[in-house]
Amino acid sequence: MDSENFNVKLFRFAEKYGDQTYGSLFWAYTIIDCPKGLKNVRLAAGSNGASSWWLNGKQVLMLSGDRRMVEDDGMSARINLKPGRNILRVAVINGPGLSDMCVRFIDENGKPITNQYTITLK
Repeated sequence: MDSENFNVKLFRFAEKYGDQTYGSLFWAYTIIDCPKGLKNVRLAAGSNGASSWWLNGKQVLMLSGDRRMVEDDGMSARINLKPGRNILRVAVINGPGLSDMCVRFIDENGKPITNQYTITLK
């Protein structure tokens, strides 16, 4: 699933498919192909509700508590994307509100990294 906006509206996704919208746990993943690898980048994420993010099986970021979704609300420590295939996973808990999320990688100057990797949507 891709979003034409900067965020994915999980509440509307669940609603469309007849799933429970409140008190839900959403699991998602994406495949990131990075031909040369990237060093010392940060995962910047936001979520409406608590979320936990894993890159290649290692937890790199957690946003706790009920919160509003804000772009770049939390940032990981510096991480590396290995050359080749990387897997980014997330779990988002939707409590009483409209749940959505956003994520991107940023460089050491806080600028979004573009054209350095491709994303495969499953």
